Amino acid sequence: MHRLSRPGLAIGAAALLVVGLSAPAMAASVPMTLSAPSGPSQGGNTLTGTTTTAVFNANSAVEFQYVGTGAAAACSAVYAAPAAVVVAGTPPVQTAGILAVPAANVRLLSTTKLGITVPATVALAGGQTTAKYNVCVYSGTVTGASGSPLIANAAYSIAAKPVISAISPSTGPALGGKTVTITGSNFPTTAGALTASIGGTALTGISVAANGNSFTANLPAKTAGGPYTLSVTSAGGTVTKANAFTYTNGIVVVPNTAPNTGATLPDIDIQGVGFTNLDFSMTTGATPNDAKSHVYLVDGKYDPTTNSGNKTIGEVAECINVLVVSDTEVICSMNLRSRISTTGTYTTVAARTVADGATTNASTTLTSATAAFTSADVGMSLSVASNTQVPAGTTIVSVTNPTTVVLSAAATATATGVSTTIGPRTAASVTTVNASTGVTAAAPQFTVADVGRSITGTGIPAGTVISAYTSATQVTLSNAATAGGTVTMTIANPVPVPNGTYTVAVISNGAVDVQAGGASEDANYTESIISSGSTFTVADY
Repeated sequence: MHRLSRPGLAIGAAALLVVGLSAPAMAASVPMTLSAPSGPSQGGNTLTGTTTTAVFNANSAVEFQYVGTGAAAACSAVYAAPAAVVVAGTPPVQTAGILAVPAANVRLLSTTKLGITVPATVALAGGQTTAKYNVCVYSGTVTGASGSPLIANAAYSIAAKPVISAISPSTGPALGGKTVTITGSNFPTTAGALTASIGGTALTGISVAANGNSFTANLPAKTAGGPYTLSVTSAGGTVTKANAFTYTNGIVVVPNTAPNTGATLPDIDIQGVGFTNLDFSMTTGATPNDAKSHVYLVDGKYDPTTNSGNKTIGEVAECINVLVVSDTEVICSMNLRSRISTTGTYTTVAARTVADGATTNASTTLTSATAAFTSADVGMSLSVASNTQVPAGTTIVSVTNPTTVVLSAAATATATGVSTTIGPRTAASVTTVNASTGVTAAAPQFTVADVGRSITGTGIPAGTVISAYTSATQVTLSNAATAGGTVTMTIANPVPVPNGTYTVAVISNGAVDVQAGGASEDANYTESIISSGSTFTVADY
């Protein structure tokens, strides 16, 4: 003590006392950017705080100082003694609180970056739905007038963490556009305060119920798959629900009805998802069961499982000449004039035999009480085995009534009980051009009645019909020839797809038994599902 009485020492002690009581000299606090400006009530989440100036060190200390609902308060100039949360008022809300972050929860990442785990005490109190804090970083934990100065600060808010209970429906079409409802709690009602996604794809048109316990949203388009995780994010943080939603391979077909008559194949527009990943290069109608992608018309649910080498439930028609507009849209021409058989081939009306034909010498009239002639017989071949009553190459020119027809050539004898065969006819010396739909005959071979009829021959894709009549020597086909040359062709009446209700199905692989577990399993095989959007009706307008 007596040493302190010496004048020099006394003066020094006084000087020290004055310095200790004066406000410390300090650099101004710098702004800090948080990795997230908000988070859940009761903390537990980790933030990073970054500055553009090197201010952090191993002694840096962090506090969450309550701001309140009024004008934003600033961090205290020096480290403040932690203070318990104060709740007051009616309804009761937090009015104060200084919450220190334990040193173990402050990680020095660099002189410009800290890792901060938010304490559980940073929580909503009373009837609050949100609360504001300042995140205050100090050079240490010394309190008082000469305590550790503020070196960085940032604003932070908390909110109740959202809770997901369920999503309804839990499946939807890949093309999106449907509405889902998510139930739970703590969904903020302020516009734009809530976002959500399924499998990382954002939901749109979010509308939160007034009570904050549910919201509706529009499904975006997404490639079929799942079940995907549902994520919901608000100021209270992000929550997820695994295996919440499955995108089904649904499509919408427009128009969804067409007749099975007429030479022009109706074009349809199909909307879905994932079309650019499909290879429609062979959908000319030639090989409906090949391993390329196809658009089929199916009577029921498509099933490629083998049944004696054929599909259990295969296509009855194919939408040919597929044009991919975008990943979500294709256009194709539905061939309803030619039904595809269970073996994957296009069917035509077989020849039929009439045993009670009657001819008159030099007359072009033929009668039969049992033939039941129709307009479909016009242009068809009519032959007699011995050719003694009807010249070879004769065709039916017109149908007078169900028992009488007019022939292209006069009968050479009068007879009754003539056995005649009525069916497909051949057209000789017909010239095709590779990649062209035009067909030219050396002599008159065609009639207007041939429009819509099946035509087969070398270089003509299966399922081809005559789509337009120009003259007796020139017609247009529905598919371009795959080879050029002069050949003999067969013209027949196709068997149309019967009137009824069907399903349009987009198939990634049209071969037999390619489903999971099949002998020809394709690991990437996909098919669109049956839905109201995929229904297609074959009927007269």
